[in-house]
Amino acid sequence: MILATNPQSMGERLRMYRCRKNMTKKELAKIIGVTPTTIRNYENDLTVPNIQRLAELSAALDVTISMVMHGREPENGRELLIQDGNPRE
Repeated sequence: MILATNPQSMGERLRMYRCRKNMTKKELAKIIGVTPTTIRNYENDLTVPNIQRLAELSAALDVTISMVMHGREPENGRELLIQDGNPRE
């Protein structure tokens, strides 16, 4: 599999981070409680995860939400945490 060196879309970044962890779509889906089809849809930019799923994906892939969404860390160096479905600094 060839991975983009500078993935432009969130789906490409999700795929890259999943592959870096040597994780299948099925394994990632099981961890966050969705179907492999949902992961495929995220990776193909057909659907976008809500903020709670984004937090779960980030945790499962050991990357920040900013890295998944933008491919870089936040400029202020601070990441929002999701606790009980509510964003917190």
